[in-house]
Amino acid sequence: MNKLQLTSTIALAGLCLTGAAYAQETPSVEEMWKIIQEQQAQIADLQTQLEVAQQDAAETQSQVQLTQTELIETQEQLDMTVSAVEDGLIGGEGSGETGWFQNTSLGGYGELHANFFPKASNEIDFHRFVLFVNHEFTENIRLFSEIELEHALAGDGKPGEVELEQAFIQFDVTDQLAANVGLYLLPVVGLNEYHEPTTFYGVERNGVDVRIIPTTWWEGGVMGTYRFDNGVAVDASVSSGLNINPLVGNIRSGRQKVAEAVLNDAAYTARVRYTGIPGLDLGASLYYQNDMAQTSSAKVSGLLSAFYGQYTWENITLKAQYARWDLWGSALPESAKEQWGTYIEPSYIFDLDSFGELGIFYRFSYYEYQKNALTFSKNTINQVGFNYWPIPDVVLKADVEEVSGADDFVAKGDYAVNLGIGFVF
Repeated sequence: MNKLQLTSTIALAGLCLTGAAYAQETPSVEEMWKIIQEQQAQIADLQTQLEVAQQDAAETQSQVQLTQTELIETQEQLDMTVSAVEDGLIGGEGSGETGWFQNTSLGGYGELHANFFPKASNEIDFHRFVLFVNHEFTENIRLFSEIELEHALAGDGKPGEVELEQAFIQFDVTDQLAANVGLYLLPVVGLNEYHEPTTFYGVERNGVDVRIIPTTWWEGGVMGTYRFDNGVAVDASVSSGLNINPLVGNIRSGRQKVAEAVLNDAAYTARVRYTGIPGLDLGASLYYQNDMAQTSSAKVSGLLSAFYGQYTWENITLKAQYARWDLWGSALPESAKEQWGTYIEPSYIFDLDSFGELGIFYRFSYYEYQKNALTFSKNTINQVGFNYWPIPDVVLKADVEEVSGADDFVAKGDYAVNLGIGFVF
């Protein structure tokens, strides 16, 4: 109904009402003028309502047109994206320029240590920062890599190093069988493969996993892993090996870290692990190298035997480890032919609800190893401390070591106090 039709209708209605009223009684001029004014006011009010309605309709039509425009633009963008995907420009398997992040993950960990001694200088050290970069090429082929900066500063005359600790391709041969090819951590029991600071007690790694098993220990080669349905896993590795000085026999110094490493003699590693019972983790590993000196003139053969066990019942965990080297070689110091270590560690975790978890532990450890050509080091250490996890990926640590029976600490006093923080992401 347009404005003219509305006005006419109102006027007609007014005349009808007026006629009806006139039929009963003829109004005076003043009454007629009052009626006219009231009708004009009603007409003006209706005209205002009509104008508002027309304005709202115009705005609604404008919004509809804007929405239609946006819809067209969005459809055009969608068509362009679909076309790019079909052309392999986004997320294409062969591109590598864009879309790679969809199958690539980043992670890492780090730890800061502070060590205090009664007879030596105290020390603070950002011991390590590690970055993981992993990529899944297909559902069955993936890359794992790990880069580490030790002691915060690397370079000529600096205390730290930048190291490539892992860089291997993993192939899923079957659902139970996998193969790693490249640079990987050797499958020996203990901390060597799993040593993020949130996973173990104590600020520093224990001596058995440092002096006897030279954690962190990686080599280049091929490793296969088969996992049975009953919780048994078997690993077998053929890789590069150690290159020790046959006149010294120090194990840790023989790590070549796959950096232009001598490969005159390969190494063989095997491990069996059982996790079929909840809370139980058992493992045994063997490492054999026919010539750890990598030379036929002063041959050194070596066998590392290691055993590990951990059992958790509710909040209580008991952990133990034993590792032993047996070396053969005419040039070796007699003391270097047997190097071994063991520890036992009970611990208890308190659940602090929304405040995280607090774990307390005690560790007794004993290890003896060939430190240098003239020194065979024997170490008895009693250690007590705590780990506090405000969240699972962050840990605060503190411990005290009684080291009066440790040759490694002889010049530093009878005890050491260690503080640390670690994280993983």
